[in-house]
Amino acid sequence: MLRLQRLAADFAKPAFEAYVTEISLVTEEILFAIKHMYAWARDHSEASTAPWIYKLNNPHIRKEPLGTVLIIGPWNYPFHLIMLPFIGAIAAGNTVLLKPSELAPHTAAVITAILDQCLDSSCYKTINGPVPQTTALLSHPFAKIMYTGNATVGKIVMAAAAKHLTPVILELGGKSPAIVTCSADIKLAAKRIAWGKCLNGAQTCVAPDYILIDKSVQDEFIAEFKKAVESFYPNGSCEDGVFARIISDRHFERLEGLLNGSSGQIVFGGNVDSSTRYISPTLVKDCSPDEEIFGPILPMVTTSSTLDAISFVNKWHKCPLALYAFTSDKHEAAIILDNVTSGGATINDTMMHLAVVGLAFGGVGDSGFGAYRGKCSFDAFTHHRTIFVQKGRFIEKLLQVRYPPYTLSKLSLWKRMSDTKPWFDRAGNEYSLLKRFCKILGF
Repeated sequence: MLRLQRLAADFAKPAFEAYVTEISLVTEEILFAIKHMYAWARDHSEASTAPWIYKLNNPHIRKEPLGTVLIIGPWNYPFHLIMLPFIGAIAAGNTVLLKPSELAPHTAAVITAILDQCLDSSCYKTINGPVPQTTALLSHPFAKIMYTGNATVGKIVMAAAAKHLTPVILELGGKSPAIVTCSADIKLAAKRIAWGKCLNGAQTCVAPDYILIDKSVQDEFIAEFKKAVESFYPNGSCEDGVFARIISDRHFERLEGLLNGSSGQIVFGGNVDSSTRYISPTLVKDCSPDEEIFGPILPMVTTSSTLDAISFVNKWHKCPLALYAFTSDKHEAAIILDNVTSGGATINDTMMHLAVVGLAFGGVGDSGFGAYRGKCSFDAFTHHRTIFVQKGRFIEKLLQVRYPPYTLSKLSLWKRMSDTKPWFDRAGNEYSLLKRFCKILGF
């Protein structure tokens, strides 16, 4: 319970949120890895897909650890976003250095205590401190680096890694849109978007960052959004322990500046208190969503159609980390998914694609690259080593075809032995079994 309170302390957020978004996810990931890691680590035979001439050579993939990896965690979910990849790195057999965010010192202390008390310090270590410590870490070679955070720092991490040819996984942000079509259940859409925006004070990389809403349902949505937030916080969201506070003065001032400088109309919320870094859930209409907000301010842009919403995303904020589509039309949902690229997506809800243990999480394009969670975490920190076992002298006569001097007869024999013959013609029609057999024989 003490550790739960410490996890909640960095944001002054409800203990319920701290448990659900930090501890529960990590516990589930640990149990999932324990259940499946031996199957993940098992050698994988490729004999069934290998050409016939190589099937007896035991072609297979061996899973091996990369070595020492560095995982740099963010401040917004400072426990689970560093522990989930850590679990995969451990399962894969690596030694690991963790660098928690200095902006969440209570959580960093919990992480350090867990590693010191429960794990071998010669294999797993936490490095705490501000930017100079991170810079010093990045000057060293690692087998792999994983960074979760913003794109600006991601470029710094990638540049430092390039000096040592170190591969990286970057989990970045991006403006994740919530597209609300005219066919959506507006009451449910408003409630679920409000929940996704309010969680952790909207300091979530996959929180709905802005709404693209069909103009015919905008007024209804505003009314339902107000009702939803008021039902979440019947005594007001400014009450201690019910709504997370902004992580730092600098982030608070940035958000307050966005709110004060907005050209849109505040239709709900807009209350701030610098003494506690509190910003109420705020809905703004008729504004242009520019930079990623990462706070409880939700811009709303009206659209004339679903295709209009798709065009907006692809023109201004392509490749978000998450995509949310609210519609009762399956065909409409398919059109949105087919035409908007994102790291992940949830239909008729927000953030729930992250709730399923074992599903991959990662960005695409500007929102990052590489994925983790479940087997993807194991694979992300694993070297897939190809093994081929050649036979002894009895096979050597067959191998004479590969040795110089080369002749036309050797080339002809090589083609018959190793070349895969197409089983279809140029029009895509499959050959009959007899014709396939004749082609294998070279006729």
